[in-house]
Amino acid sequence: MATNKKGGGGIGKKDGSITEREDGRFDVRKRYIDSKGRRTSKTARVDSRKEAIKARNKFQAEIEAEREGRAKPAAAREHTFAELADLYAEKYLIPAQYAGRDLVRGMRSYKNRCSEVKALRRYFDKFQLSKITYEDLRDYHAHRLATPKAYGGGPRKVTSPNRELSRLRRMLRVAMHQRPAWITRTPFEDGDPVIATSSEEKRDRILSFDEETRLFAEARRSKSKELAFALFMALDTGMRQGEQYSLADSDLDLPGRCLWATSYKGKRGKVKRRRVPISADLAAAIEAHLSTRPPGMAKIFSVINPRTAFENLRKRAGLADLHWHDLRHTAITRMVHVFKLQPIEVMKIVGHSNWTTFYEIYVNTDAAIVRGIAEGIDRARAELAQLPAFLAAEASEPTPELILESDGVN
Repeated sequence: MATNKKGGGGIGKKDGSITEREDGRFDVRKRYIDSKGRRTSKTARVDSRKEAIKARNKFQAEIEAEREGRAKPAAAREHTFAELADLYAEKYLIPAQYAGRDLVRGMRSYKNRCSEVKALRRYFDKFQLSKITYEDLRDYHAHRLATPKAYGGGPRKVTSPNRELSRLRRMLRVAMHQRPAWITRTPFEDGDPVIATSSEEKRDRILSFDEETRLFAEARRSKSKELAFALFMALDTGMRQGEQYSLADSDLDLPGRCLWATSYKGKRGKVKRRRVPISADLAAAIEAHLSTRPPGMAKIFSVINPRTAFENLRKRAGLADLHWHDLRHTAITRMVHVFKLQPIEVMKIVGHSNWTTFYEIYVNTDAAIVRGIAEGIDRARAELAQLPAFLAAEASEPTPELILESDGVN
């Protein structure tokens, strides 16, 4: 709180304002138009009215010198990372907003981005933006790798600091685009790339049939009555967890044996819908599940995210390293290797358009698949080994004469 008391030699709006605060100190402010025609101001906080008048006179002298070209404008004040984080949260860090199927504002993975900014604030919050160096980026990367994971402990993979540093780079570019600019360059330009995505480990965990049996045995004993059904749908369709748990009655076409999955993974955040086939077993499971739902419920699942139930389940099944997304990897791998579906058809079913991502990340192999491939090679070689003998036997058989009979040609 402050009271506005103007005085001290006719100090008013033209000459600047002096405001006495309740703590006895004084705020001095002088608004003016700089040499480039921009509205700006000079401010100060002092301990006495006498110092306030001196500050006001100093401001006036600096402004006149600037206008006459005898002095450069005062350098812009330093901004801290905390100020940048507040600005970024207000202007950019907001949930996705759609107009029809188009992303018009905000971020799709809003919660993940919030976690990244939170981690950055814990380390950089008191840093002045212009004082963040290339070495600070490297130190942050090492610091995050040495910090155990919040859930489950254990070593942190390089993916986390890479994503967080990518967010920092984006935030610093926002600071550069402010007017006037908060910084003129970023420390990412001062050395070799700090973000090395090539060192990230591509996850290739898939569920074996034995592990699947153990998982479902525990799921049937779970307090969550729909968890076993959700796992079965994931392994049968390869749908993403978010796509699966947002399904409603209107997305089902049981007579047509398909359902409609809604994906927010399109380019520029565009919403996409695709058909997903429903097998006979899945159709029966869906009908059985729908019969157990509370009346009037339009959603297929009663929860948005089964995180806690799934974490408890995988521990009881002895599969603590299993992620829900691994079920998608497993489903896609089985479609290609076990069910022998055409890869281009599988890509359409699971919502992929990039061949490299599809094969490098989602089409995986386990010991059973590799063993099956080896056995296939052995069978092919055995057939090839028998081929010369078969050809020789055919060559030794007499070729029947070709007899042409003609009744005459008119």
